[in-house]
Amino acid sequence: MRALFLNGSLKPGKSRSNTDTLAQMVGAHLRRMGKIKTNFIRLADWKMATGTMTNGGKGDQYPEIEDRIVKADIVVFGTPIWWGNRSSVMQHLIERLDSIHSKVKKGAPNPLSGKVAGIVITGSEDGAQAVQGGMMEFLTWMGFLLPPECCCYWVGETGKGGGYNEILKSDAAFKMAKKMATNLAEWANK
Repeated sequence: MRALFLNGSLKPGKSRSNTDTLAQMVGAHLRRMGKIKTNFIRLADWKMATGTMTNGGKGDQYPEIEDRIVKADIVVFGTPIWWGNRSSVMQHLIERLDSIHSKVKKGAPNPLSGKVAGIVITGSEDGAQAVQGGMMEFLTWMGFLLPPECCCYWVGETGKGGGYNEILKSDAAFKMAKKMATNLAEWANK
């Protein structure tokens, strides 16, 4: 099985991010279950044209991202919370994925139907459940299956800001990541 993690952090390159830290934790749990290969894409490192089309022309790397999504059994969407919402990078991906929805409405088969999806959310203030709810609505409309407890989040202590080590030391984050990974793998095996 293949699990693809789409990291909507605004930080490009190898910069440390809370979203990557928590996504890597879920990925580690999936790999420990055996026979699940994980792949991580940091969306800020990819060039995606603006719009809802499948291919935005020369230099648009979205078609490769879509191809990887279609080939994955499990797709995890990771985003930090920015001013109460998912990141602009994640929103950009969602808008591009709308090209699949447009084709399905015209009668094409849905290449996402039955794929298992999960969500990783990080931030330093409240808002995880609101962001999670909006993303879950989008994912179900796109045809993804959402198992119980398919999300994990870490928002830290209000007002303090984030911290990678705090995520790694958090028993609650560890348990959520493990339960999420278990449910994603079980549903993908059905």
